[in-house]
Amino acid sequence: MVNLRSHTTRLGVLDIGSNTIHMLIVDAAPALALTPRPAPNPQCA
Repeated sequence: MVNLRSHTTRLGVLDIGSNTIHMLIVDAAPALALTPRPAPNPQCA
């Protein structure tokens, strides 16, 4: 069995808009679909 965990890369994308900021974290591996990681969504008051 191949350990795909050793061949994955964690990517982060930060989208800064005029009113919002979004961050997406993705685990990527060759020849596999991107799998977004669940992240907390803090609300700014």
